[in-house]
Amino acid sequence: MSHHIPFDARFRNTGPSIMGNGRTWLIFLIGILAVSACGVALLVAVVAGIVFLARRSSGKASDAASKPPQVKPAPEQLSAGHSAYNVVSDMVAGVNVRKRDNCFQAIFILFTVLLASVAGAIAAHLHGEWHLPWVGGAIVGAIAGLVIGVIASGVLIMVFRAIKHSQGHHE
Repeated sequence: MSHHIPFDARFRNTGPSIMGNGRTWLIFLIGILAVSACGVALLVAVVAGIVFLARRSSGKASDAASKPPQVKPAPEQLSAGHSAYNVVSDMVAGVNVRKRDNCFQAIFILFTVLLASVAGAIAAHLHGEWHLPWVGGAIVGAIAGLVIGVIASGVLIMVFRAIKHSQGHHE
């Protein structure tokens, strides 16, 4: 005679366990994935910055001795090469070196990290069954805010730049 145990009873927390609560582990794993994704994104950004600076400095060092100093064009008179670089870097792939875009993205990410960390701390405090202290909720919220802020601000800048390029403004 088989003894049938209901499905949810097998996973119910019946007392102290070395593994803890399933929801806590789920939140922990989501946090680990978010931290890993942020680490990979940071590593890619650092490598891209190093490559960009290396190419920029190697080009200036060899050209500086052979060419006279050039006057930087006015913002409305960008060269065709610079305009093409802006289009490719905005639409396909490349480093965005526009100070205005980078400042917007930094402020947006800071705002989403602060907002999500407060929301995470409140959620952890309100949901005692998570067995997560408010500091843990704030950390998980901050990581989620970082991921959401990077993605959302990137999408906003992408849409803004696509509209500007469609209007013929490639600055």
